Amino acid sequence: MDLGLKGKRAIVTGGSRGIGRAIVECLIAEGARVATCARGEAGFAALREAVSDPAALRTRAVDVTDPEGVKAWFADAVAWLGGLDILVSNVGIQSTGQGEERWITGLQGDLLQHVRLVELALPQLFQSDAAAITIINSEANVMVNLPRTSEAYAVFKAGLVNYAAQLALRYAKRGVRVNNVSPSAIIFPGGGWDRQREQNSDLYRNAIAMSDFGRLGTAEEIARTVVFLSSPASSWTTNVNVRVDGGTVKAPNY
Repeated sequence: MDLGLKGKRAIVTGGSRGIGRAIVECLIAEGARVATCARGEAGFAALREAVSDPAALRTRAVDVTDPEGVKAWFADAVAWLGGLDILVSNVGIQSTGQGEERWITGLQGDLLQHVRLVELALPQLFQSDAAAITIINSEANVMVNLPRTSEAYAVFKAGLVNYAAQLALRYAKRGVRVNNVSPSAIIFPGGGWDRQREQNSDLYRNAIAMSDFGRLGTAEEIARTVVFLSSPASSWTTNVNVRVDGGTVKAPNY
Protein backbone atom coordinates (compact mmCIF):
# COMPACT_ATOMS: atom_id res chain seq x y z
CA MET A 1 0.00 0.00 0.00
CA ASP A 2 1.22 3.48 -0.87
CA LEU A 3 0.69 5.61 2.25
CA GLY A 4 1.10 8.83 0.28
CA LEU A 5 3.93 10.06 2.51
CA LYS A 6 6.54 10.84 -0.13
CA GLY A 7 7.60 14.45 0.28
CA LYS A 8 5.45 15.01 3.37
CA ARG A 9 6.89 17.15 6.17
CA ALA A 10 6.76 15.81 9.72
CA ILE A 11 7.72 16.88 13.23
CA VAL A 12 8.15 14.18 15.86
CA THR A 13 9.11 14.82 19.48
CA GLY A 14 11.33 12.39 21.39
CA GLY A 15 12.78 10.81 18.27
CA SER A 16 16.14 9.59 19.56
CA ARG A 17 14.97 6.35 21.15
CA GLY A 18 12.09 3.97 21.64
CA ILE A 19 8.72 4.64 20.03
CA GLY A 20 9.76 8.07 18.78
CA ARG A 21 12.83 6.72 17.02
CA ALA A 22 10.82 3.94 15.37
CA ILE A 23 8.29 6.51 14.14
CA VAL A 24 11.05 8.67 12.64
CA GLU A 25 12.63 5.67 10.90
CA CYS A 26 9.29 4.54 9.50
CA LEU A 27 8.29 8.00 8.25
CA ILE A 28 11.59 8.48 6.45
CA ALA A 29 11.39 4.98 4.96
CA GLU A 30 8.03 6.01 3.49
CA GLY A 31 9.55 9.10 1.88
CA ALA A 32 8.79 11.81 4.43
CA ARG A 33 11.22 14.40 5.78
CA VAL A 34 11.36 14.60 9.56
CA ALA A 35 12.53 17.10 12.17
CA THR A 36 12.84 15.61 15.64
CA CYS A 37 14.06 16.55 19.08
CA ALA A 38 15.10 14.86 22.30
CA ARG A 39 16.23 16.05 25.70
CA GLY A 40 19.90 15.44 24.86
CA GLU A 41 22.13 14.71 21.89
CA ALA A 42 22.65 11.07 22.89
CA GLY A 43 21.01 8.78 20.36
CA PHE A 44 20.98 11.16 17.39
CA ALA A 45 24.11 9.71 15.79
CA ALA A 46 22.68 6.19 15.94
CA LEU A 47 19.36 7.45 14.61
CA ARG A 48 21.07 9.12 11.67
CA GLU A 49 22.86 5.87 10.85
CA ALA A 50 19.62 3.88 11.10
CA VAL A 51 17.36 5.95 8.84
CA SER A 52 17.20 5.14 5.14
CA ASP A 53 17.89 8.75 4.09
CA PRO A 54 19.95 10.82 6.57
CA ALA A 55 19.43 13.93 4.44
CA ALA A 56 15.71 13.70 5.27
CA LEU A 57 16.40 14.09 9.01
CA ARG A 58 17.02 17.15 11.19
CA THR A 59 17.73 16.79 14.92
CA ARG A 60 18.07 19.11 17.89
CA ALA A 61 18.37 18.77 21.66
CA VAL A 62 15.28 20.31 23.33
CA ASP A 63 13.44 19.77 26.60
CA VAL A 64 9.75 19.70 25.62
CA THR A 65 8.76 21.21 28.98
CA ASP A 66 10.76 24.37 28.13
CA PRO A 67 8.28 26.61 26.26
CA GLU A 68 10.86 28.99 24.80
CA GLY A 69 13.18 26.17 23.78
CA VAL A 70 10.35 24.35 22.02
CA LYS A 71 9.23 27.53 20.29
CA ALA A 72 12.73 28.15 18.90
CA TRP A 73 13.16 24.53 17.83
CA PHE A 74 9.75 24.44 16.18
CA ALA A 75 10.47 27.59 14.15
CA ASP A 76 13.78 26.13 12.99
CA ALA A 77 12.14 22.79 12.12
CA VAL A 78 9.35 24.39 10.06
CA ALA A 79 11.84 26.62 8.24
CA TRP A 80 13.95 23.58 7.31
CA LEU A 81 10.93 21.51 6.29
CA GLY A 82 9.33 24.37 4.35
CA GLY A 83 6.00 23.88 6.13
CA LEU A 84 4.28 21.08 8.04
CA ASP A 85 1.92 18.22 7.22
CA ILE A 86 2.29 15.83 10.17
CA LEU A 87 2.77 16.38 13.89
CA VAL A 88 3.48 13.42 16.17
CA SER A 89 3.56 14.57 19.78
CA ASN A 90 5.30 11.61 21.33
CA VAL A 91 7.03 12.55 24.57
CA GLY A 92 5.56 11.48 27.91
CA ILE A 93 7.06 12.16 31.32
CA GLN A 94 5.66 10.02 34.12
CA SER A 95 6.46 12.00 37.26
CA THR A 96 8.25 10.22 40.10
CA GLY A 97 7.60 13.03 42.59
CA GLN A 98 5.48 12.86 45.70
CA GLY A 99 2.15 14.47 46.58
CA GLU A 100 1.34 17.74 44.79
CA GLU A 101 4.73 17.73 43.07
CA ARG A 102 3.69 14.66 41.08
CA TRP A 103 0.61 16.49 39.77
CA ILE A 104 2.43 19.71 38.96
CA THR A 105 5.23 17.92 37.13
CA GLY A 106 2.73 15.67 35.37
CA LEU A 107 0.66 18.64 34.23
CA GLN A 108 3.72 20.10 32.51
CA GLY A 109 5.17 16.87 31.14
CA ASP A 110 2.10 14.84 30.26
CA LEU A 111 -0.41 17.47 29.20
CA LEU A 112 0.71 21.06 28.69
CA GLN A 113 3.72 20.25 26.52
CA HIS A 114 1.39 18.54 24.03
CA VAL A 115 -0.98 21.53 24.07
CA ARG A 116 1.85 24.01 23.46
CA LEU A 117 3.16 22.00 20.53
CA VAL A 118 -0.28 21.68 18.95
CA GLU A 119 -0.86 25.43 19.29
CA LEU A 120 2.42 26.09 17.50
CA ALA A 121 1.62 23.56 14.78
CA LEU A 122 -1.96 24.47 13.90
CA PRO A 123 -1.21 27.60 11.79
CA GLN A 124 1.21 25.53 9.71
CA LEU A 125 -1.14 22.56 9.43
CA PHE A 126 -3.97 24.77 8.18
CA GLN A 127 -1.84 25.37 5.07
CA SER A 128 -1.36 21.63 4.37
CA ASP A 129 -3.56 19.52 2.11
CA ALA A 130 -2.97 16.42 4.29
CA ALA A 131 -2.70 17.64 7.89
CA ALA A 132 -2.60 15.17 10.76
CA ILE A 133 -1.88 15.37 14.48
CA THR A 134 -1.20 12.12 16.31
CA ILE A 135 -0.69 12.15 20.07
CA ILE A 136 1.13 9.21 21.63
CA ASN A 137 -0.95 8.41 24.67
CA SER A 138 -1.11 5.34 26.95
CA GLU A 139 -3.45 2.51 27.81
CA ALA A 140 -3.47 4.09 31.28
CA ASN A 141 -6.04 6.58 29.96
CA VAL A 142 -8.81 3.98 30.49
CA MET A 143 -7.38 2.17 33.51
CA VAL A 144 -8.24 2.74 37.16
CA ASN A 145 -6.59 -0.24 38.91
CA LEU A 146 -3.22 1.49 38.98
CA PRO A 147 -0.50 2.14 41.55
CA ARG A 148 -0.56 5.50 43.29
CA THR A 149 2.52 6.54 41.32
CA SER A 150 0.50 6.39 38.08
CA GLU A 151 -2.54 8.26 39.41
CA ALA A 152 -1.72 11.69 37.96
CA TYR A 153 -0.25 10.18 34.78
CA ALA A 154 -3.49 8.34 33.98
CA VAL A 155 -5.61 11.42 34.61
CA PHE A 156 -3.56 13.58 32.25
CA LYS A 157 -3.52 10.85 29.60
CA ALA A 158 -7.32 10.63 29.80
CA GLY A 159 -7.44 14.40 29.42
CA LEU A 160 -5.46 14.15 26.19
CA VAL A 161 -8.15 11.94 24.67
CA ASN A 162 -10.76 14.61 25.35
CA TYR A 163 -8.42 17.37 24.14
CA ALA A 164 -7.80 15.54 20.85
CA ALA A 165 -11.53 14.98 20.40
CA GLN A 166 -12.20 18.70 20.78
CA LEU A 167 -9.46 19.54 18.29
CA ALA A 168 -10.76 16.97 15.81
CA LEU A 169 -14.24 18.48 15.84
CA ARG A 170 -13.08 22.09 15.82
CA TYR A 171 -10.63 21.79 12.94
CA ALA A 172 -12.03 19.06 10.69
CA LYS A 173 -13.40 21.60 8.23
CA ARG A 174 -9.94 23.15 8.08
CA GLY A 175 -8.52 19.81 6.97
CA VAL A 176 -6.80 18.73 10.19
CA ARG A 177 -7.25 15.19 11.52
CA VAL A 178 -6.46 14.52 15.21
CA ASN A 179 -6.03 11.09 16.79
CA ASN A 180 -4.50 9.29 19.77
CA VAL A 181 -2.47 6.09 19.76
CA SER A 182 -2.37 4.37 23.15
CA PRO A 183 0.29 1.68 23.63
CA SER A 184 0.65 -0.77 26.47
CA ALA A 185 4.04 -1.71 27.95
CA ILE A 186 6.63 -1.42 25.16
CA ILE A 187 10.12 -2.88 25.37
CA PHE A 188 13.17 -1.47 23.56
CA PRO A 189 16.91 -1.48 24.32
CA GLY A 190 17.74 0.74 27.26
CA GLY A 191 14.11 1.53 28.04
CA GLY A 192 12.33 1.18 31.34
CA TRP A 193 10.78 -2.18 30.54
CA ASP A 194 14.14 -3.46 29.33
CA ARG A 195 15.55 -2.63 32.77
CA GLN A 196 12.59 -4.35 34.43
CA ARG A 197 13.24 -7.42 32.27
CA GLU A 198 16.88 -7.56 33.37
CA GLN A 199 15.77 -7.39 36.99
CA ASN A 200 13.07 -10.02 36.34
CA SER A 201 10.80 -7.86 38.45
CA ASP A 202 7.24 -8.63 39.49
CA LEU A 203 6.19 -5.56 37.49
CA TYR A 204 7.69 -7.00 34.30
CA ARG A 205 6.13 -10.43 34.84
CA ASN A 206 2.74 -8.87 35.56
CA ALA A 207 2.91 -6.76 32.39
CA ILE A 208 3.57 -9.88 30.31
CA ALA A 209 0.73 -11.75 32.03
CA MET A 210 -1.72 -8.95 31.17
CA SER A 211 -1.12 -9.28 27.42
CA ASP A 212 -3.20 -11.77 25.46
CA PHE A 213 -0.01 -12.69 23.58
CA GLY A 214 2.15 -13.25 26.65
CA ARG A 215 4.76 -10.68 25.67
CA LEU A 216 5.41 -6.95 25.59
CA GLY A 217 5.01 -4.87 22.47
CA THR A 218 7.80 -3.38 20.37
CA ALA A 219 8.42 0.21 19.32
CA GLU A 220 8.12 -0.81 15.67
CA GLU A 221 4.63 -2.22 16.23
CA ILE A 222 3.49 1.13 17.61
CA ALA A 223 5.29 3.11 14.90
CA ARG A 224 3.55 1.30 12.05
CA THR A 225 0.15 2.19 13.48
CA VAL A 226 1.16 5.81 14.08
CA VAL A 227 2.57 6.28 10.60
CA PHE A 228 -0.50 4.81 8.89
CA LEU A 229 -2.84 6.90 11.05
CA SER A 230 -0.80 10.04 10.26
CA SER A 231 -0.70 9.34 6.53
CA PRO A 232 -3.02 10.41 3.68
CA ALA A 233 -3.96 6.72 3.35
CA SER A 234 -5.93 7.16 6.59
CA SER A 235 -7.67 10.33 5.42
CA TRP A 236 -11.14 9.39 6.75
CA THR A 237 -9.92 8.71 10.30
CA THR A 238 -10.18 11.36 12.99
CA ASN A 239 -11.10 11.55 16.69
CA VAL A 240 -10.09 7.97 17.46
CA ASN A 241 -8.08 6.58 20.36
CA VAL A 242 -6.36 3.52 18.91
CA ARG A 243 -5.25 1.10 21.60
CA VAL A 244 -2.23 -0.88 20.47
CA ASP A 245 -1.85 -3.00 23.55
CA GLY A 246 -1.81 -6.71 22.69
CA GLY A 247 -5.17 -7.12 24.43
CA THR A 248 -3.93 -5.78 27.75
CA VAL A 249 -7.11 -3.80 28.41
CA LYS A 250 -9.86 -6.37 28.89
CA ALA A 251 -12.79 -4.31 27.62
CA PRO A 252 -14.48 -3.51 24.30
CA ASN A 253 -13.15 -0.38 22.59
CA TYR A 254 -16.26 1.38 21.30
